Amino acid sequence: MNSATTSTAHSTAHEPESLLISLWQRHIHQLNWQTLVLIAFTLAATLTIYSNGFVQDDIPIIQTNPAVTGFDVQRIVSESYWPEGYTRDLYRPLASTLLAVQWWVGEGQPVAFRIISVLLACLATLSAWAVARMLLSPSNALGVAALFAVHPVHVETIAVAVNQGELIVAAIIAMTTVLYVKWRRAGVLSWRQRLTVGAAVLIAGLFKEHGIVLPGMLVAAELFLLENRDSLAHRWREFRPVLLLCSLATTMLVLARSMVLDDDLAGTFIAEGLRGQTMAGRALTMLGVVPEWFRLMLWPASLQADYSPMEISAADGWGAAQFLGLGILMLCLLATIRYRRTAPAISFGVLWMAAALFPVSNVLVPTGIVLAERTLYLASIGMMVTVGGMLQLLSPRLGRTRWFLPGLVGLLAILGLSRSLSRYPVWASKESLAVQTVIDAPLSYRARYTLGSMRMEEGDAREGIANFRAALYLWPHRGTLYLHLGDYYWDRGMCVPAIPMFAKGADLILAPQWRAKLVACRMLLGQYDQAKADALQGIREGGSLPVFRRWIFLADSARRTGAPPGSFDLSAGPADSTVNRSTSGAP
Repeated sequence: MNSATTSTAHSTAHEPESLLISLWQRHIHQLNWQTLVLIAFTLAATLTIYSNGFVQDDIPIIQTNPAVTGFDVQRIVSESYWPEGYTRDLYRPLASTLLAVQWWVGEGQPVAFRIISVLLACLATLSAWAVARMLLSPSNALGVAALFAVHPVHVETIAVAVNQGELIVAAIIAMTTVLYVKWRRAGVLSWRQRLTVGAAVLIAGLFKEHGIVLPGMLVAAELFLLENRDSLAHRWREFRPVLLLCSLATTMLVLARSMVLDDDLAGTFIAEGLRGQTMAGRALTMLGVVPEWFRLMLWPASLQADYSPMEISAADGWGAAQFLGLGILMLCLLATIRYRRTAPAISFGVLWMAAALFPVSNVLVPTGIVLAERTLYLASIGMMVTVGGMLQLLSPRLGRTRWFLPGLVGLLAILGLSRSLSRYPVWASKESLAVQTVIDAPLSYRARYTLGSMRMEEGDAREGIANFRAALYLWPHRGTLYLHLGDYYWDRGMCVPAIPMFAKGADLILAPQWRAKLVACRMLLGQYDQAKADALQGIREGGSLPVFRRWIFLADSARRTGAPPGSFDLSAGPADSTVNRSTSGAP
C-alpha cells in the first residue's frame, strides 16, 4: 500500500462516506481501464438475455402479482413475498419494491428487468473484484474477476428477475467486507462505521434472507486479511460491537418476518428431498450435494434449472457421493489451515464459501431447496478468490513456464463466455425452459410435471398425460400430481381413471375438495360403500359437513334400494363450492 493510499485510508476513517462512494473512490475509479474490461466481460456474457420474457417465479411474483404491478407499497411491506393464492412464504419487502419500481418504469416489459439485472451483475462483478484485490496481485485479481463476470453458473441468477436479490446481496456483502478491512487497517472502528456494517446486514436481509451471513465474511477478514499485530483478546473486543449490531439487525429481520408470516420463523416449505429426515439424515443428503456445488463453481459445463427428485434424492446411507463430499470438505479444512499464512487468499476464499453456503446447507434448518444454481452466486466469489490464491501460489514454482497461466485464464474466460451466451436463451420463455429442463434433468419429476401442465393447457392431452405419468413414476409422493391428473379425467366425465388419482392424491395432502370428487365418482360407478367411507374421511379431514352428510345419506339410500351404477347425474353444474360438479340425483 503506497503512502497516498495509506493517507486516504486514515483520513476517510473519520469522514462521512457512503459505501458506494467509498468503493468507487478507493477500488474502482483509480483503475478505469480494468473497470471497463470487467464491465465489457459482463455485458458480453449477457448479450443474449434481452429478448427473454417472464419465466418461472417471475410470473407469480411479478407479472400476476397485484402488489407489484399496482405498486402497492403497503401490501409489499405487510404481506409475504409470495402473493395471495400461494403459501405465505418468505419476506423480502425491498426486493418486491425494486421489482415494482421496474414494472412501473418499464411499463411491465421484461426487457426493463433484464437491463437492471445486467447492471446489478456489473456492480456485483466490480464488488467481487474489489474483494479479490485485497488478497491477490493486480493481474490475478483482474483474471479471477473476469472469470466471475462470465461464469455460467450465474446465468440463472441474472436471467430471472426475482433473483436480483442475489446480485444485490452479493454486492452489499462484498462492498461492506472491503470497507471493513480498510477501516480496521486504519485503526479503531468508529460507531458510525460499526452502524454501517449493521445497516448493511439489515438492508441485505430485506432483499434476501442470506444477507445475514455478512459476519461470517468479516470473521474471515479478521483471521486472514488483517495484520496480526493485536492480541486475540483485543481483536475480539474490537469485533464484538460489530457482531452485536449484526445480531441486532438479524433479530429485527426475524421479528419482522415472524409478524408478517404469522410466527412462521422458517417462512418457507421444506424441499421434497429433505422431508421427514433427521438432522443426521439431512447432513448425509447434503454431503452428496457438496460435489455438485464444487462442480458447478469450477466446471459448469452441465447446467439445469431443477434438481428435484430423482436428480437429487434423500440419502439413506453412505454412498460414493457422500464419501466424495466428505473428502472435499476435509481438503478445504486442511487447505484453510495449511495456507493461512503463505496463501491467505485460499483460506479466506474457503471460509467465504462456507459462510455463503451455510443458509442452504439444510443441516440445522431445512429449506425449500436442496440445490439451486442461483444460491451459488455469493459463494462463487469465494471460489474465484480461492482459485486466484492457488494460481498465485503456483506461479513462482513454474519458472519460465508461468506464462501459460494467463493463457489458461483467458481460455477459461472464453469458454465461460460461450457457455453463458448459449444458456440465456433457455430462459427465454416457459416453453423453452420446460423443454430444455426435461433434457438437462431427465430424472426430475418437477420438470416432467411442469411440461405436462403446459401441454395440458395447450390441449395436447397425449403428451400432457405422458409427462404426468413419467413424473408420478419418478416421484410418487406429490399429491397435487395425482389430483391434477384426476381433474383432467373428472372434467371429461372419466371417473374410472379419475378414482385412483383422487384417492391417492387426497390421501397424500388431505384435500377434502378432491375427496368430494372421489365420493361423487364412486357414487356414479355404484361404489356406495366406498363412497360412504370416503365421505366419512372427508368429514375427518375438515371438509364441508353438509356436503359429506348428504353424500352419506345418498350412499345409504342407494345401497338399500339397489340403485344401479349411473343413477346419479354429475353434469348439471356446481352445487357447492367443495365439488365442482353437481351431485344431484336419486336412486
